[in-house]
Amino acid sequence: MSHAFPAAIAARDAGALIDTLTPDVTLHSAVTKVSFQGRDVVADTYRSVIESFDELRVSARFGT
Repeated sequence: MSHAFPAAIAARDAGALIDTLTPDVTLHSAVTKVSFQGRDVVADTYRSVIESFDELRVSARFGT
């Protein structure tokens, strides 16, 4: 069974991806070296990523 987060990335489904986030989520960006905190901020960041890039993939495994 696959984790919902990488499945949402593969499907480019921002709504499904956001549904996987907890209210206190923190995204550590290797691109900006800035941390994004909170579901709304991280959701906006992922929406922008999905809209901006043609190819996305998750390169780490997720536990259940």
